[in-house]
Amino acid sequence: MAPSPQKGPSETYHLLWRAARGREQITFVYDGYYREACPTILGYKKDGREAVLAFQFGGKSKSTLPSSGQWRCFDLAGVTDLHMRDGEWHGGTSHRKTQPFIQHVDVDVNVPETLQHRAPLPFGSPKLRPPRRSGE
Repeated sequence: MAPSPQKGPSETYHLLWRAARGREQITFVYDGYYREACPTILGYKKDGREAVLAFQFGGKSKSTLPSSGQWRCFDLAGVTDLHMRDGEWHGGTSHRKTQPFIQHVDVDVNVPETLQHRAPLPFGSPKLRPPRRSGE
């Protein structure tokens, strides 16, 4: 069930919003696995679920994590034990194709206009942006 447009972002969303804007690393548990990542795009899936596209560079996952790291999309409802920490920003190689996960973008660390809002945008806000297309 999609959240209503009037419902504000979750506490997890607020913490990720601060981490992405500050280019801080995050640690968290997802699907029972401890993970280390850098949140790059934060917003909502088509159905309104909160999600983050992050570059996972450490920890574990169900599938093998390459030693160089990998882009992963996480539904925020499954994120637990979330913490921010200082550390080197990891972003992987540039995107070769448009990310299909987050359809309503609040924060994209590579798009300066998304870093100017004073607070996280709720689902349904007209200020949310569509995803960047490859090459942008």
